[in-house]
Amino acid sequence: MVNQASSCDLKELVAKLTPELPSAVEILTIAVKTTGNVFCYEATKELNIKTKIWKELLTDEPFTSNDLITIQNPNALDRGAYKVQQVVLLFP
Repeated sequence: MVNQASSCDLKELVAKLTPELPSAVEILTIAVKTTGNVFCYEATKELNIKTKIWKELLTDEPFTSNDLITIQNPNALDRGAYKVQQVVLLFP
């Protein structure tokens, strides 16, 4: 490994040592309308949809499939996603 590391530049070394991760643009993101929390679709699919446990992942608040809003869909960037105009953070 030392020989491989010394024979390439830093960018190539980082590419070899790190797994390929999707960029933020490539991730399907959804929001739960009742809470406003945003999740990647894969997490919601695995933990809520497949298990049929309709409780929000952070607050444990119940929701329905109609409460899911697509924020970003990389397969349809020109349609079906909402443009976020303003982000408001509320602190208790």
